[in-house]
Amino acid sequence: MKTLLSLLYIALLGASSCLMAEEKDPFVGYYVGSINGAPRYPINSTKFICAEVFRDLNGYRIRFMPEILNRCETFKTFENLKSESGAVAFNDMDMLKSDKGPSFRLEGKVLPDSIEAKGKMDGKDVVLNLKRSNYVSPTLNNPPPPNAVVLFDGTGTSQWEQKDGSPCKWTFKDGTISANITEKDGKKIRSGDLYTKQSFGPVRLHLEFRIPPSYDCPLYNRGNSGLYFGDYEIQIIDSFGGAGDWGDCGAIYRIRPPHVNASLEPGAWQTYDVEFRPAQFEGERIVKFPTITVYHNGIRVQNEEPVYWPTKLHFPSDYNKLHSAKNYKIMLQDHGFPVEYRNIWLVNL
Repeated sequence: MKTLLSLLYIALLGASSCLMAEEKDPFVGYYVGSINGAPRYPINSTKFICAEVFRDLNGYRIRFMPEILNRCETFKTFENLKSESGAVAFNDMDMLKSDKGPSFRLEGKVLPDSIEAKGKMDGKDVVLNLKRSNYVSPTLNNPPPPNAVVLFDGTGTSQWEQKDGSPCKWTFKDGTISANITEKDGKKIRSGDLYTKQSFGPVRLHLEFRIPPSYDCPLYNRGNSGLYFGDYEIQIIDSFGGAGDWGDCGAIYRIRPPHVNASLEPGAWQTYDVEFRPAQFEGERIVKFPTITVYHNGIRVQNEEPVYWPTKLHFPSDYNKLHSAKNYKIMLQDHGFPVEYRNIWLVNL
């Protein structure tokens, strides 16, 4: 078991190295296909099978499962695999859990566009054949409707400002904006969180983001940012391969985990479509908590969830003093990672 000190060292090392974005890994992503010749694996009535190829400090991990972009059973996981000669090989791997019946072993490889493997079960051939799933969010590149407030269309940053009211200091390039992060004397120099100049009430917002690959960082220290409606954060972070916890992408940070981990692989463009409704009061008494609905890559991961307190580390104990009925600003968080944003607009509700 790693000591707390060693874990802290790894986290600090990862935070430093994560400043540099890497090239998108050719193997990382989702794959879908079939397994033939194994009638008892994994479910008698189907041959359909999926895989998630993930990469971290220890190498590659392949997780076989019945679906992608959903909470589901894991059939089998192969870990600590290495790439060589344009493929990630897995050899003599035991595919079946002990409670699933007779086992069989597979030998195969992950290629940039497929996973191919063969084996034997009860003396018969078993063939695994999966193709890369190039899933694209159904709301990607959605244009703003005529009644929308356009916050960023790739032509300028006039709708945004820094916390102190100064002009936007983020990097504006190729129709995107991203936090301008540099390093001096081993320390990160951030441009600061970015705020809308306008304030809003209940809204439905569309936003697109891309998290740069940083495979040599520990999971949960990759591409951290956040979308804030006043004091309430919807987490933005590289959660591909994660469990869908309270700190993962799509979470109402520190309050509610996403119902589904709908994250795509780092380097892919992703979408948020969010409906936010502020708290309601009668006098000074709160009568309805803020609610948040989130569609992540077109998949509903939060459904009119009440938010009982702001997503902060410290807050008062009196619920009536936690929330504000006033309008709020929308914020993009500079957490020290160059997450890219584009096509941001909202409709007032």
